Amino acid sequence: EFYSEMCGSCKAFTPKLEALHKKIVSDKEDLPVYKINIDDKDGMQLASKENALEEGIPNLRVYTVDGENKLQFKDLIENEQRMDDSYDSPKKILSKVKSFLKEKRNRKTDL
Repeated sequence: EFYSEMCGSCKAFTPKLEALHKKIVSDKEDLPVYKINIDDKDGMQLASKENALEEGIPNLRVYTVDGENKLQFKDLIENEQRMDDSYDSPKKILSKVKSFLKEKRNRKTDL
């Protein structure tokens, strides 16, 4: 998650992210969760490098590496959700993550 401590929508999303992390742990999924604070210099540099602020914050992404060692990602929060804090449930977010990772694994095996 790319976030700012000054962002109201980020604060509203925090309980969802915490619940998502608990779901990942309880389901014994091997998915690390990282929070990148764009208020910090290093966090802003990474967010800029990844173009993570174009859609707004909070920005929740799942990353994978393709066969050519290039990072690929899927945004897990829609812009409309940021506008009214109507974020998906942790179960639905985890389902999106699994679908994305499965799709990427299948593409690797098809090559």
